[in-house]
Amino acid sequence: MKNLYANKTQKLAADILKKHVDTGRVSQAYFFSGEELSFDPETGFSRKEELVYDFAARLIGGLADEKKRLKRIYEDQHPDVLRLGADLDMTSIKIKDDILPLLKWVSLKPFEGERRIGIVCRADKLTDEAANAFLKTLEEAPGSAVFCLLAPSRELVLETIRSRCFEVRFPETPAWNPAAVSALPPFKEMLDNYSDLPKAELKPALDLVLENVRQKMHKVIHASAPSAGKAPAYLKAFQTVCEAKSALEANANAKLSVTRMVMKLRHAFSGERGIL
Repeated sequence: MKNLYANKTQKLAADILKKHVDTGRVSQAYFFSGEELSFDPETGFSRKEELVYDFAARLIGGLADEKKRLKRIYEDQHPDVLRLGADLDMTSIKIKDDILPLLKWVSLKPFEGERRIGIVCRADKLTDEAANAFLKTLEEAPGSAVFCLLAPSRELVLETIRSRCFEVRFPETPAWNPAAVSALPPFKEMLDNYSDLPKAELKPALDLVLENVRQKMHKVIHASAPSAGKAPAYLKAFQTVCEAKSALEANANAKLSVTRMVMKLRHAFSGERGIL
């Protein structure tokens, strides 16, 4: 697995999963719980998602280079990997539209590799009917099928499903806090002032922007009726600020880096009223 883990929890999870693959003791299903809002600016995925996709690339095996397999998984181009619930605006995963096609898909033999991997990116979005059907799938799936389920909290997934999975826990981020959001400076005010800040003040200032984006993205993602378009805009904003922080840590020109960040943020939110 590639070295992309930023803390001990992620590294430990990667080592455990690697051992499962290397020893051939692979479980039928894996459950990745906890909300990970640390994003890789190169891929646009969270570190938790990258761990899962990296794991899937190793599970598949086959003759193709592992990096090429991973790239195809990222692009939804690998015939032995199927993702459900990857759309941030999806409100539910339903039995007819999602789970039944998955059942049919996993029953087929792997096309290229050794296994077929079904990834449910938001297992907490399973309807009751879909969850019960998925539970039956776990009991009857062929040995060549492996499932990876992701959810921001273990409590949001049926215990009967969790009990049939090998669980990998990530520390859960604090819940969305309306008081914390109201205490933050307006986003537009931040963007207007940051280009003129001295370099010594930029890092804590960018941390404030990240907290602003994180809180608002949390609200949008977990809303009962997510607003179409806003979640991707906040995700892009999170990645953009992370890129600016990385540039500053690499001693890039501070004013240029922040000016570029502000331009990208304004572009990301150009069509979304009420965000700025």
